[in-house]
Amino acid sequence: MEEESSFEARILELLQAPKTQPMTKSELARALEVPPKERSELREAVRALESAGKIEKLKKARYGLPVERESKHKTVVGMIRFSAPDKSRNAFIELDEASRRELGDDDRDRVFVPAKFAGTALPGDRVKATLHRSAPAKNQKGGRNLSRPGEPRWEARVCEIEARKRTSFVGTLSLHRGFAHVVPDDPAFGRHVDVDAHDLPDGAKDDHKILFRIAEWESQFRNPRGTVLKILGWADDAGVDILSIIHEFDLPLEFPSAVEREASGVPEMIEESEYELREDWRDREVCTIDPFDAKDFDDAICVTPLEDGWELAVFIADVAHYVRPGSQLDQEAERRGNSVYLVDRVIPMLPEALSNGICSLNPHVDRLTHAVIMEFDERGKRRKSRFAKAVICSKRRFAYEEAFALLEAKNTTEDDWTARLQEAWNLASKLRTRRMDHGSLDLDFPEVKVILDEGGKPTELRLVKHDSSHQLIEEFMLAANEAVAEFMKNQQGGGIYRVHEDPDLNKLFEFRELA
Repeated sequence: MEEESSFEARILELLQAPKTQPMTKSELARALEVPPKERSELREAVRALESAGKIEKLKKARYGLPVERESKHKTVVGMIRFSAPDKSRNAFIELDEASRRELGDDDRDRVFVPAKFAGTALPGDRVKATLHRSAPAKNQKGGRNLSRPGEPRWEARVCEIEARKRTSFVGTLSLHRGFAHVVPDDPAFGRHVDVDAHDLPDGAKDDHKILFRIAEWESQFRNPRGTVLKILGWADDAGVDILSIIHEFDLPLEFPSAVEREASGVPEMIEESEYELREDWRDREVCTIDPFDAKDFDDAICVTPLEDGWELAVFIADVAHYVRPGSQLDQEAERRGNSVYLVDRVIPMLPEALSNGICSLNPHVDRLTHAVIMEFDERGKRRKSRFAKAVICSKRRFAYEEAFALLEAKNTTEDDWTARLQEAWNLASKLRTRRMDHGSLDLDFPEVKVILDEGGKPTELRLVKHDSSHQLIEEFMLAANEAVAEFMKNQQGGGIYRVHEDPDLNKLFEFRELA
């Protein structure tokens, strides 16, 4: 908790004195003998104390210590999220399990925080809050998260920031007549951040995009004080927008040295002993189909026609063979969670030696994989499936555009890739038809890819069509996932599945308001 200012401490001392009655702001000013020129500071101190829940506004605009009620003894802990991308600062606290038990309502997973009670919290912070009851809900904001229409609603007042989610932020520097402040990109701040104009990095200019951290923020009614850490450049310079995104979401640009050392020790070639432990698919017509600018290749396919159907093999890179549980690589991958694809770069989950090297199914090199091998009849119905560890050597790497051109070609020969891909489409089209007949949605949204030159300037907007080459890969990956899901279900063991429950009423309401 942050210490009270001098005015806040004096107000609390006065109101805590025996027999002191609640006072208006004017009565507080007279009792504390505050001169007129300092009364704005007094008013800010009153607002800060009220926001922190240390005093309470009572009848006739008088302030006193909080009235003891049952709810005043309830405190909750959780992560705060702001409800809309604007400056209203209305928020919700997503409660942890212990707080839900404290409320005696396991179905209530969040509580509402009015803007005036959000304090100095920012999105994602872990906060502690006190609770009180508000007026009964009158609309459809009810449901399992807030309250049901007609019943009193819990509201939370943030009283402590237990942990900041982020320590640095992006904003625009403003310099004027020797004073400096930063306008944060994140609207959840709701105000600008004061910085010391004499303590800026060399070369800092008005309107520069900068990286800053919060040094001090005592009250939501006062501007935070911050320190400029780094100049990113002019907002319209090539690459500055991407740097801003990277820093805004605190994306890691480099791997820790221990992770790099471990990655450098991963062999660049497959161990000879591993070939004997896996099915050998190196002489089969395996290929990959990916975006034209892909740097790593995670999956590959092989389709073989049968007398009464097809055999489909889907391969994924066996990353787990090289990333051992509990290793530095494993821990860093868990922290990152996934690779992040930006318009001019990829921030990978694993170091390049793995993600673009031994764990990428590059053409004409041996690679270790997990495989799902399925058989389908002439109608595209799966007859059987099995799973194997396999070693492959991809014969061809296709971009979607190349694969589409071959799928549309009229002239083929028996042994060329045009015939092979068109045979693969014969199976994929059957799978797609069956899926649509069973009620699947065709969510074909247009996608635009931005093409950059060497300097990072956009030169072209290219429409990416969801054509038959994309659909072919989509159907084969779905078929593999369905085979795995069916196997897991039949094993009667534990498994993780994604389900689509009925939509949350609160989220529907928020979406309607936003729309």
